Amino acid sequence: MIRTCGWSDVARAVRPVMMAGPRVSATAAAASVARLRRAVRWSDPMLAGLSALPEAAERVAHRPSVVVDRRGALDLCAGMIDRAMDGEDVLLGPGAWGRTPVGTWGPLSLGAAGVVLTRLVPRIRGLWDPFERRRILVAPTVLSTGDRCSLDQIDHSRWVALRTGLWGVLFEQAPWLGAHLVHLSRTLPRTTGDLVRLVVLADALVARQMEALTPQDIPSAQWLRHHAPGSAGFVGLDALRLLGLGIGDLTAQHTQAEGFAREVIAAGSLDALLLSADHLPTREELERPQAWVSRVGL
Repeated sequence: MIRTCGWSDVARAVRPVMMAGPRVSATAAAASVARLRRAVRWSDPMLAGLSALPEAAERVAHRPSVVVDRRGALDLCAGMIDRAMDGEDVLLGPGAWGRTPVGTWGPLSLGAAGVVLTRLVPRIRGLWDPFERRRILVAPTVLSTGDRCSLDQIDHSRWVALRTGLWGVLFEQAPWLGAHLVHLSRTLPRTTGDLVRLVVLADALVARQMEALTPQDIPSAQWLRHHAPGSAGFVGLDALRLLGLGIGDLTAQHTQAEGFAREVIAAGSLDALLLSADHLPTREELERPQAWVSRVGL
């Protein structure tokens, strides 16, 4: 039997070379963690109004949140990828996506996996874990990103906590969504287009919901909207690019998805969109939302 090496094994190998975060004082680090924990408490009551999915928002508000450093994020992200990729329908052997025999160089090599983790994990500020149903917030990256992009640290922490929670609302409203993402991940590269389209659409839906925020909610909302980096979803798509998968022009795809999301949310049809995988739009329907409306019978 061929011994396989998973993403968690790669994470353990690269962990010693990944810094926990930027060099800051213990006081600054503790303050960043405390801000994020307060931001989660602040964001929870906002989820229902922004998403218009009150029951799913309530479930997210009652789920745990974890605040970690970059090494903690490395371990958690690798574990999530392993859980997504590890199953009976996953090819184990030379050239497999997700798990690769030690010493074998295929489409996913150990070296490529290490590059993906070391380059991309330090960019993640917050993400929703669909397996444990929780928010993961990366304190040192929130802190350093805020400094680099001239963001107010309190507002930025709230922005990240709220955006991550809204991703969670999508998964709580659509329990099938996590399994669907797992299926698409396990059938790469054949399903690359479908996976990219789903991630871009989810990000566009959350971005559209966040457009309702005003300076009364977050004083620097406009600045954050134009200067905060992209979500963890886009970091994940960059991982696909690093692994050699063609993901196309993300800017054009996101523009299309934003138009579709605006139509869906304005019509109050988000619950219908999240009803099943069959209700997800095709590539053509992203360009013509009315074609999607006609197909799903709205």
